[in-house]
Amino acid sequence: MNHLQHQASLGFDVPMTLRRLLQFKARSLDFFGRMIAFFALASAMTIYNAVKNFVYASNPSHTVELDFFTYLLPFVSFIMDASIKRAYCVQAKNAYIIFKILFIFYYLALYVCALQATPDVPFYWVVCANLLLFPALMSVYTWALMKGKLSKMPSAMPNNG
Repeated sequence: MNHLQHQASLGFDVPMTLRRLLQFKARSLDFFGRMIAFFALASAMTIYNAVKNFVYASNPSHTVELDFFTYLLPFVSFIMDASIKRAYCVQAKNAYIIFKILFIFYYLALYVCALQATPDVPFYWVVCANLLLFPALMSVYTWALMKGKLSKMPSAMPNNG
């Protein structure tokens, strides 16, 4: 709304500016919806792979396989954060962003190293646990960001309970 007031004070056409703002908001929400859907798909596939790795742990020849969705999950999560910030006009504190980046690096490093690990290595179990925890933690982070709990600004979404 501040943008609309600023545009009006500069002499721009208010209905045209309002229409552009509404179109921008609609596009942002559309992109956010697509990102949520892809994040849900990638999370489901990652959890499936983690469960599969737990089940096949007794097979000594089983290794963690490279999966497209499991590998892309951190990138989708990061893009989803940007779409939340754009759609709901919120900003996360820098400490939370740095924590998320470090956690993404940890996840990717562990996942890439796990591609050579077999179930007889204790490292294998850490990777399986990581594949289960990462989607859950990123979902909680996304929820907290949408509710405004990670920013200095008030809640971005209406409080429906």
